[in-house]
Amino acid sequence: MHDRYQKNNDPLEQLQKEKAAYCQSFKDIYWEKDQTKQRAELFCENCLTPAIIQAVDNKVGLEIVQHMRHHCRGGKFLYRRNFQVALMLYLKEKDSFDEYYQYIKHTVSFEKDWLKEQIVQHCTATNEEQVPLLCSLALNILHGVIKQVQETLKYITPPNNEKSVTGIIQVLKKKLEDGIQIPLEKLRPVTFQSEKINPRNFKQEIESFIRTNDLTKRVKNWEKNIAQKISTLPTDPSSELYAMLSGCGKQCPFCEVLCDCTNREYTQHSAEYHRSRGLNGYKYTTTRVLASENCTTSVAGEGSFQNDDTDGNWFPYKKYRDLDDRYSHWNIPPDTSIETSAFWKWVFYKYNTKFADKYSAMPADSTSSWGLSWEQIEKDIEDKYNVKID
Repeated sequence: MHDRYQKNNDPLEQLQKEKAAYCQSFKDIYWEKDQTKQRAELFCENCLTPAIIQAVDNKVGLEIVQHMRHHCRGGKFLYRRNFQVALMLYLKEKDSFDEYYQYIKHTVSFEKDWLKEQIVQHCTATNEEQVPLLCSLALNILHGVIKQVQETLKYITPPNNEKSVTGIIQVLKKKLEDGIQIPLEKLRPVTFQSEKINPRNFKQEIESFIRTNDLTKRVKNWEKNIAQKISTLPTDPSSELYAMLSGCGKQCPFCEVLCDCTNREYTQHSAEYHRSRGLNGYKYTTTRVLASENCTTSVAGEGSFQNDDTDGNWFPYKKYRDLDDRYSHWNIPPDTSIETSAFWKWVFYKYNTKFADKYSAMPADSTSSWGLSWEQIEKDIEDKYNVKID
């Protein structure tokens, strides 16, 4: 980063880049040619056009986020619960033990990676004119930015002084600076010995050079590598969207389900539905059988647990909050009536033996009634998460 900064601010480096522009200006001055058109074209190509494209780049990331939140089927990126359901449906479609295991053990990274894939797929989808969504969103922004520049130029009155070209550029830069940042370092060849250039003619030439078609072609070129373009946007849509859909990232100390709270001002971690602890590798000490009950049942009972957090000592589930800060910040209601969701019951039932092999344990012995039909699972998901599965 430091090397790049030095390179971008090295006078010799900048002079080398602008060598051709200075050379042409010297020639025009020597032969006393009217430089109005040449300087206006130089300003548009080196300063204004890059600033317009950068303005589009700056805005399109958040446009992707909003489009996904409000236009994806079933509103799957609108709320945390919808996102969870979308992930369950994806896992069911893949129906791979490895996918289930990776989701359970590495939930945050799994969710982030999946969301990135969804964003690329969403932005690659084309409309009736075969234009990818990314380009379509960017073109809408582009037209708005161009209109802003055109409207600004229309109401600029060139100042009457000897440095009027510099003046008109400064006025334009000032009026556009909230959304369009014209780079100062590129202005030197444009304003170099520009005292004889008529500012009104210069402004008219700028207006003629702002061609929507040329800028449109640049944006449409993004379709060649949409994933790469998304990865270079100043605002990363996957990070922005995940921040809206994720909780704090803290996991239940027993089943490792993520905290559901998306309100950043909450004080206690909680999850609406905990999973069977055996999915995460919890097993009974004497029998080494995977545990099938969930956390709410455990903390309502008289049992105890031992792990690295307890230094191998037995600790009552009921008093889990007294163990340390990690446990005390979790609110797990002691309620035996709160069941594990039908989806995770079915996963545990189907892959009971594989989970046992993975954790060097014995299969859970209380899952025989969990071989549920998909219709039963769908209904349970719809009831628990208040969504409609299409």
